[in-house]
Amino acid sequence: MGEITNERGIVYLICGSRGPERRCHYIGFTTNLDERIEDHIRRTKADLLEVLTRAGVEWKIARTWNGDRNFEKWLIENKKGADWFCPVCSGEAAMKRATLKKRGAE
Repeated sequence: MGEITNERGIVYLICGSRGPERRCHYIGFTTNLDERIEDHIRRTKADLLEVLTRAGVEWKIARTWNGDRNFEKWLIENKKGADWFCPVCSGEAAMKRATLKKRGAE
């Protein structure tokens, strides 16, 4: 994955859906969320989202955090529970989970 930096930015969670029982998640980091989402829409720089879009899977930004690459890495390593962090999948309770305060970062 390369060297992890402490550059601050936005960590985001995208929830893809083909119905309530078929969800998938993508976790990313950026310093410019609007530009990064445009990249996703234009289907550049994110192969997984391009595949999902071509397959007809609808996706949206489900949640964002102010954070760094280390927090992104932590979320990815815990991705098996991404639906636990996702308010689309887990409702409002998800917003209390996976916070930087709980990780001691802020």
